[in-house]
Amino acid sequence: MTFGFAFFLSFPLLAQEVFLRLFLVDSLTQRPVVGCPVQVVVAGPEGDELISGIPGPGGVLEGLVHVSRVAWVTVSAAGYLPAQVEELRTVQGGHGSRAYLVPEGPVRLVPLACEVVGWRPLSWADFRGVPPPDPGIEAARIHIVLSWRLEVEVRREGGMWRAWIPPHGLDVECLMSPTRSWVRPGAELPALLAHEQGHFDLAEVYRRLLEEAFLQLTVLGQDRAAAESSLEGQAAELAQGILARLEAAQLRYDADTKHGTDPNAQAAWLSQIRRWLASPHLAP
Repeated sequence: MTFGFAFFLSFPLLAQEVFLRLFLVDSLTQRPVVGCPVQVVVAGPEGDELISGIPGPGGVLEGLVHVSRVAWVTVSAAGYLPAQVEELRTVQGGHGSRAYLVPEGPVRLVPLACEVVGWRPLSWADFRGVPPPDPGIEAARIHIVLSWRLEVEVRREGGMWRAWIPPHGLDVECLMSPTRSWVRPGAELPALLAHEQGHFDLAEVYRRLLEEAFLQLTVLGQDRAAAESSLEGQAAELAQGILARLEAAQLRYDADTKHGTDPNAQAAWLSQIRRWLASPHLAP
């Protein structure tokens, strides 16, 4: 089981102002991604920071980074899978006036419609990836993506401004990538498929938790920009907390069931997951 919601890095930043600079490319058309809302979550020791924007000409997105050390980054664009980057480096801008944190090459965004299926019962036909040369004890692996897009609404209340996420401005999806999911030849057994379905169902539990938590968010700010920025930051922090819970649950699921090879533990876990689907707030 793997996830596609984040990639982990660690880069100390310079004392001067540093800007994250991304060149976004559609992996299908090989054209720059322009005019598409993008959210970049940057996490550091002081907490999370959300950079939002719309790529300009050439698919370039820039944003000021305030954290002292980048611990991890997630790039989410409307209509695309979250992007994963191998490494970043710091470069100087023109005349040494600005420092940029940049990837080694373009960030290639994969359109959602090209490679993912929404939460539903799976079949082995959904596992179209090539197994690694040495898969270890794993006979199959499912690649899961939790994707979300949100729009913030703001209104004035007396001398303050209130920000929230309306239901029509929120889209949270639980997806799997067939081309990144695989099964070893000869291992296509019903019991193993049920185990992989359990991973997918478990992710859907936390998708529902995330959706509910987003809709409950509301903040007050001194002005429109402050309220919107505060809500976006809280949304990013909330999402990472729920994703951490999901990852812990997935790891425990594999450990307790011995990757689906313990029938009794597997049956107990699937029963528990069904209860959590009915009542997500009961999930750990």
